[in-house]
Amino acid sequence: MSSRSKRNTQPKERELLVSPSQPLVSLSHRLVLFFSAKSGCTFAIKWFLQQTHMLEAARYYHPWVHNYRRDVLYNSKEHERGIREFFRHDLRLVKVVRNPYARAASSYVHANLTGYADADLSRFLRRRLSKTSRFSFAEFVAYLQSIDVRSANVHHRTQTHRSERAGMLEPDIVIQLETSMETLPQAEKKLNLPNLDLTTLRSSVHHTQRSESHAFCGQEPLVLDSDSPVPATSAFYDSALKEAVGDIYREDFRRYDYDIGVIPR
Repeated sequence: MSSRSKRNTQPKERELLVSPSQPLVSLSHRLVLFFSAKSGCTFAIKWFLQQTHMLEAARYYHPWVHNYRRDVLYNSKEHERGIREFFRHDLRLVKVVRNPYARAASSYVHANLTGYADADLSRFLRRRLSKTSRFSFAEFVAYLQSIDVRSANVHHRTQTHRSERAGMLEPDIVIQLETSMETLPQAEKKLNLPNLDLTTLRSSVHHTQRSESHAFCGQEPLVLDSDSPVPATSAFYDSALKEAVGDIYREDFRRYDYDIGVIPR
């Protein structure tokens, strides 16, 4: 990022950086992390916190490290200075992304389990949703087609950040979650960062049991609970749903070099 001019962040640039989501910035480590919900964000944030010597404090504050991110980091003077002086430093930008097909299925499962989108989905589907009356992946995808996913809920918003879309910045290193156990250590070496034991960072309360079945279930309103095994990614897709999700997240497929023609298993 050494080609950037040495100047403070301008108001419009600040708006693009922090709204509707913002990265984690450590000026002292010259490190910035961009991440998205349902894209290994907990793993990525733990990695950033460990690299910047804050993981122990975050876990002491609350076992769910996102609470420390939201309550402490984003409200700290150091983070504010990082955003204000973003363009005054030669920062290394790392971004963790996930295959959009897998992420869309994961977003559906999360929406189904938590109900975070029930009110909007009920209006869209014109029927009442409840714990025993849910919605299918196909209905969820149809809902995504009806909204602007560039500014939607973080759990199904595009992974492309507004600042990237505006041409304001580009990540120096993009880590695809699917190969992160191999590529993140390579990135650490390239950035002259400590080589962490990544296996200690992978656990998350969002992890679900996976079913071995690949039988198509995309049209079925699944009734899930926290103990339900979740179908494999490929089980959610037929050709129509593949085309629809490919179109919805086409920007992410192109920007982060995912093959739009291949559904992950």
